[in-house]
Order: sequence, then C-alpha cells, then structure tokens
Amino acid sequence: MDLDDQLIATGLARGDRGACQQLIAKHHRTVYAFLCRMGAAAALAEDLTQETYAKAWLNVARIREASSLRAWLLTIARNELLQSARRSDPRAVSLDDASHVESKHEAAHEQLERHQENARLEVIVRGLDEPFRELIVLHYFHELSLSELAETLSLPLGTAKSRLSRAIEALRNDWSAIEGGESHGQRNSRARSALIA
Repeated sequence: MDLDDQLIATGLARGDRGACQQLIAKHHRTVYAFLCRMGAAAALAEDLTQETYAKAWLNVARIREASSLRAWLLTIARNELLQSARRSDPRAVSLDDASHVESKHEAAHEQLERHQENARLEVIVRGLDEPFRELIVLHYFHELSLSELAETLSLPLGTAKSRLSRAIEALRNDWSAIEGGESHGQRNSRARSALIA
C-alpha cells in the first residue's frame, strides 16, 4: 500500500469520515471506469460505484487484509457488478456510455486516430468472454499488478498469471481476426476453446 493509502486506511479504521472522503476522491474514477469497461451503463456504474463505497465503509475492518486499497475497492466493485448481473439489471449490458478522456493539446487528427483505435480495442475487449475481459481490464486499464490481480479475483498467483497469458492471447487473436475480417462468432468460439484449455 502506498503512503497515501496507508494514511487513508488508518483514518478509515478509526472511523474518520474525512478519510472516507479522501478514499472516494482518490479512487472514484478508477472504480467507475472499471465498472463501465466491464459492461455497466453509466447510470448503473455510478450506482454501483456508490454501493462500492457504502460496502467499503461497512467492511472497513477488512482493509488490513488487502494489500492495496485500489485492489480492495475493485474487488468490492466487481462483486457488486456480478450481483447486479445476477439480478438481471438491464443497465448492466450497455457499454456505449463509457467515456474516453483525450488530451486537449493533441491535434484533431491524432485524437481521431487514437479514438478509433481505442474504440476498436474496447470493442475487442467487450467481445472477450467475461473471465478474459476482467483480467485485461484490471491489469491493463487499471494497472493492477499480478499480485493485486490475483487478490482481486481471489485466485492463486500462478493461476492469475496463466489466465492473464491466455487472455492476452485471446485479445491478440481477436485483434488479428478483426484485421483479417473474421466474424464475431468465430472469435468467440476460439476464445471459449482457449478458456477451457
């Protein structure tokens, strides 16, 4: 845990509401973006982000078990999203509301190119089976280390590494398939085969 997170965790353990506000200020965008990338529509992602912080406040004693606040919060957010999906919340399936932050200083054509490539990558990531999508989003979009990834997904480190490797391979294959014009169904069939392997 970094120093800021240690101070926040200490404050949370004492029941300091200011520490809770600091936690939200520091990690809100990360939790919200994770939920959007995992498939939640904007309104649902906001609701689940709030639920994440409410659950975090209620379970503040578990902070000592977490190696990082970010991994702990993303674990809670993931569980909230899974519960929402089990309740068949229709907002859980729309990904079109995920926002992209672009630098104001880039030239317009560079922004367009980056936006198109990011959009293509988001489409490919959304098309991955959920276990692969989850690994890619957490590791690359939210920069969780392998140990944080394993902790967030409740997996042994070796399992997290091997599944991430298969997820990367599925992502590469899907990228190549889109470049080569392969259908979405063919990609999904191949991804399921890789997941079982």
